Amino acid sequence: MGDYLFGSFTFAEEEYKFDLSEIEKKPYHFGGYFELRPILFGLDRNASLYRLKFFNRDEGKTIEEYNGKLQLEGSFEKGIAVFSSGPISI
Repeated sequence: MGDYLFGSFTFAEEEYKFDLSEIEKKPYHFGGYFELRPILFGLDRNASLYRLKFFNRDEGKTIEEYNGKLQLEGSFEKGIAVFSSGPISI
């Protein structure tokens, strides 16, 4: 009855293998990210701010704007010496 309620468990015994070079700390590190944010502004041509800001210019119904950010960082270690470049924003 015990096998009926809980089932029978079997365990496979296998040897766990891994490559030590995969987990060793590398002497260098590179990282960073890139971000792009497109923005589309809808303009009200009858608004007084539109007339004030775009006086004598026809900008149309929409204005596009693109904001981007690139941030890079890296480090290199040799013995006890460490060269590190903090976040560089472009």
